[in-house]
Amino acid sequence: MDINLAKLIELQSVDERLQRLHRAHVDIPLKIEHLHRQAAEHQQRLQAAEAEFAATQKALRQFELDERDAGARLGKTQGRLLSCKTNEEYRATLAEIDYLKNHRSELETKILEHLERVEEMQAQVAALREEMQRTTASLERQVRVKQEEFAGLAAASSGAETERAALLAVIEEAWLRTYDKIRAKRPGVTVVQIEGERCLACHMSLPPQFVQEIRHNNSLATCPHCSRILYYREPQPSGPA
Repeated sequence: MDINLAKLIELQSVDERLQRLHRAHVDIPLKIEHLHRQAAEHQQRLQAAEAEFAATQKALRQFELDERDAGARLGKTQGRLLSCKTNEEYRATLAEIDYLKNHRSELETKILEHLERVEEMQAQVAALREEMQRTTASLERQVRVKQEEFAGLAAASSGAETERAALLAVIEEAWLRTYDKIRAKRPGVTVVQIEGERCLACHMSLPPQFVQEIRHNNSLATCPHCSRILYYREPQPSGPA
């Protein structure tokens, strides 16, 4: 195989590695940011549940105070019945007693409802706290992994750039110009293997005589359909059945 062609294949491999490293350089910070957002969302859900739990407890305490106050007022009002001097005063006192009884009954109902809600919220907050601990530990581990991956990108990129520079120094300029031109215009691979009489990039058929020339791997041959640089690789022998 022509040395330029062999080195172009190596160059393409290095360029593909650099592309992956460059993508990772962009993607990893985004993934870390996403993990931080997940942690913040879990924290917000827990804080909202804790706030609702505290508000429900506060409302329960207020209903309990109001119920005790209503009970005290009811007792005092019932005690006034014996001292009523007129029928009108007696009826007014009875009406106040009825109101206080109804009001106290409503408060007792609210107390029972809030007691039940407090129990539910207590269990919910406990479950969210436990989930928060597990999730936080998991997210922190994932963040550390991504940070370690990101820290290794600079060294990996530097090594790949050094390899690339070494390859550029030994490949003839005409081959490099063709490679760079195709790479700029065509996404994906630039140096492509043929299989049979087909280009494995565009899958179009190639003239038989041209295929024979490509098989020698000693010239800069490009696909007439997609313009990519072509080369031939001997099929690997299959192992014993």
